[in-house]
Amino acid sequence: MGAEVNLRQDKKRKRIKIGGIFFILWAIPLVVFLITLLSEDNDYIDVPDIPGKMIGGSIAYDGRYCWATRIEISFGAAIRKEIVQFGPSGDVYHIFTPTQDFCGIAYEGERLWTADAAGSADYLSDDGNFYIIDQESGQFIEKFAIHRDYLLDGLTAGAGKLWVLGRYSEQQDRVFIWAVDYHIRSITHEVEVSKNSMMCCSGIAFLDGYIWAVLGPAGDEVVKISAHDGRIVQRYGLSETEINGIASDGHRILIVDRLTHQLYTLKGTERD
Repeated sequence: MGAEVNLRQDKKRKRIKIGGIFFILWAIPLVVFLITLLSEDNDYIDVPDIPGKMIGGSIAYDGRYCWATRIEISFGAAIRKEIVQFGPSGDVYHIFTPTQDFCGIAYEGERLWTADAAGSADYLSDDGNFYIIDQESGQFIEKFAIHRDYLLDGLTAGAGKLWVLGRYSEQQDRVFIWAVDYHIRSITHEVEVSKNSMMCCSGIAFLDGYIWAVLGPAGDEVVKISAHDGRIVQRYGLSETEINGIASDGHRILIVDRLTHQLYTLKGTERD
């Protein structure tokens, strides 16, 4: 009788042990999934930090690398602009120094683009041009012109178009959004932004029919603008962050914090 009880107890302990192993094997992926899920809001990409230089404006993401414009500052003035290619760990792969002046950077699924810093014919001899950037050499290999009198504040890409946020040269309190078709090389959609508080824009991104723009002298606000009618539909005040770049990876909006030199998800912008 005692031996039979001991045998039953041994079988019970084995079942518990086996059940425990199966629970652990089932629980490990669950825990990993939960950790991944909980950490998604805190994902970041290290942004290269080189003394005397800073990341500025729009950031383009090509599915593998990030591309950004970097400005070298001396005594408060920009003395050189560079295009920097870097990876998810912040490792810099290439640094290019184009001879032309340029503003913003965008990737439309196949090619990397930039544009002149302003569009006024009185500003630069090559104003109003949009350039394709060779991703191997950093050279501007092709261009087309938009013959309008404007100042460009931000450039991005999405929905098969280049998107521009800018101001009219003669009426700089009037802010517009353009959709530029790079196949036919012309503006296909133009709308004025409904508010005049759009000065000091330092970069834009496109996601799901909206333009996301970094505003303010300190870069501490992001506004969500309807690309269809120019309405400002949401504002994100980030008083403890100095935004120094903005991007979209096609699923969420990412911002660079100048203080931590990291690229974070802007909460509330992730797709369901």
